[in-house]
This record gives sequence, C-alpha cells and structure tokens, in this order.
Amino acid sequence: MSLIAHQLLHDYSKPAWAQLTQELSETERERLQPARTTEPAAAVSLNAEDEMLLDHLAIDGRATNASLAAATGWHESTVRRRIRELRGNGILRFDIDIDTRGYGVSAQAMLWISVEPAHLDAAGKAIAEHPEVPFVAATTGPTSLMATIVCQDTAHLHAYLTQQLAAVRGVHGADTSPLIRIIKRSGPVRHGYAR
Repeated sequence: MSLIAHQLLHDYSKPAWAQLTQELSETERERLQPARTTEPAAAVSLNAEDEMLLDHLAIDGRATNASLAAATGWHESTVRRRIRELRGNGILRFDIDIDTRGYGVSAQAMLWISVEPAHLDAAGKAIAEHPEVPFVAATTGPTSLMATIVCQDTAHLHAYLTQQLAAVRGVHGADTSPLIRIIKRSGPVRHGYAR
C-alpha cells in the first residue's frame, strides 16, 4: 500500500460558489455571509458544551435553534449567540451538497496545478474568480494549487484547461483527474476528531 498526503495551506475559494448564488440578489448573497466579529478567531475557544452543539449540527445542519437548545440544554438565545460567534470567527461554516446534474454539469475534475512561487497568491485568487471553480487552495506537495472544477461537458472542460487556466499568469502545468462518480462530498466533521 502507498499513501501520499498533502496539507491545504490556504483556501482561495469564495464563501458561496457563484454558480449556486447567481439567481440571488446582492442583498440575498450578502445575507449568506457570516457577520465577522471584532474578536480574532484565536480569542474563541471551544468547550464541552460547544462540542455538543457541533455534534448535533454535524448530524443535521438544518436543525432549528429550538431543537439545538433542547439537545444542549441551552436557551434558544444562547444557541443563536454561540452560532453567530462561531460563524463570525470562521470556526463554523455551513455548506450544502447538490446534485450538479440539475445545473447541466456532466464533467467534473480535480486539478493539481503547478504555479511559479512568485505568482502563487495571484494565481489562486484569479482561479477562484472562474465560474467553473467552486474550490481552490494552496497545497503542499509537487504542485502548488489544488482545485475542483465543474463543466457542462468534456468540450467545456477542454476549453477551460486550454483557455482560462492557461491564461493565468505563473501557471505552467496541471494534472487533471476527472471525477467519474461522486460517492460522498464533504461530510460532517466532529469537533473531537479535529484535535
């Protein structure tokens, strides 16, 4: 058995992928963004009560404040406040899993992109602006960026690789791994496992 592991160093992705939010108004898109607090993320520490809250949210991210209050023994206002604090400090984030076929997507791939170090930050930011890219991050390993792309078909995938990606300054190569079948996307991560 062989194992290769990489570490994500920096996430350049937009908080809400443009393809999912294009039908929303600017006000509606802003409401999806967590309100940032003035406290730095390091100032927030998680405790045993938070772990109960996070465990319940991992099971059902759509749980109501009332059901979270019942599960944790907190008051609903405490649940609301704590979720707002955790989201505002970037500790808690909600995501959705969709069937991209409903958006006319039939070609998805993972890209392992080689970028000159002097252009890494600019390239990551530029690629994050591409409508085909819901996720892009700097990573350790033989390549410097990892991205997922969604395209209408293989012709669109080819055009993306040879036109949009090829035009990004500093990019000098990309390994493309088509996604044949997605069994499970990002799933619940329990607080206790991330220690």
